[in-house]
Amino acid sequence: MKRNLGTNGGWVDRSCASRWAEMSASSKFLALVLPVVIGCAGSIHPISYEDRLGNVPAIDSSIIVKKEILVPGPFSQDYLLPVGEYRPTHADSHGIFYASPNGVVERTREGEKLYDGGIHFPSQPGRYYTYPSLYLDRPALGFAKLPFPEEVRKDTYGTHIVFMLNGEPID
Repeated sequence: MKRNLGTNGGWVDRSCASRWAEMSASSKFLALVLPVVIGCAGSIHPISYEDRLGNVPAIDSSIIVKKEILVPGPFSQDYLLPVGEYRPTHADSHGIFYASPNGVVERTREGEKLYDGGIHFPSQPGRYYTYPSLYLDRPALGFAKLPFPEEVRKDTYGTHIVFMLNGEPID
């Protein structure tokens, strides 16, 4: 099966069995559990002018990460969101996917890996998924979302994260 690896631009031929063998235990867990969570979000599609955050086009927004954000994951792994401007690239029925300009670093006992990913920002207030999440687009697994822990949600807006609309910060 051929798979576009995204930011590195290459194509790789690998069977599912070889990809599964290369995956860590935590990645195998995410491969089995997170598609169920993502499956509830509806189809993911490239961002368009019709995708909205409230009454404004999401395509006119961005998220600035001013300081690195560390998001704890399952099985003693952490994910690092680097500094930069995160631009909207995809949407689903729950919100907008803002891609990191430099990928997301997964830190495990085995070392570090870089994945495409960024921040999923909710577009419908008052629902169970109304908190920002970290998202990854892993070559063998597709999109997966991990909710930001409460301390990340409460302690980072303004100091670490700024939401932008048409190039202007939103309070």
